[in-house]
Amino acid sequence: MSMDEDAMFKALLKNKPQQKAAPKIPVEPVKIVQAPRPVLEVEEQVVEPKLIPVAAPAVIPVQASASPESMDKLTASVNMVYGLMRTTVIVLVLMLVVGIAILIKVQ
Repeated sequence: MSMDEDAMFKALLKNKPQQKAAPKIPVEPVKIVQAPRPVLEVEEQVVEPKLIPVAAPAVIPVQASASPESMDKLTASVNMVYGLMRTTVIVLVLMLVVGIAILIKVQ
């Protein structure tokens, strides 16, 4: 079947009609002329800065040390996050060990 198709393709290529070339149209470059812009004269105004008296900001006392209560809460939160991370790592390691054991058992 492919021999027939090849023969038909070759015959079509031999009998292919010549394509006519499109006539070339001469193109002239277009020159763009910009109109002259009017010159605007602007007078510069000098603005002198005015000094406005400002009252001194109120001094707010800042507590230099954190309260023991907030330190205890922070310590408890850090310990809880540490425990969760440790548990997550242990579970992932156990899952890895079980997965490897299943792969070994299957083979």
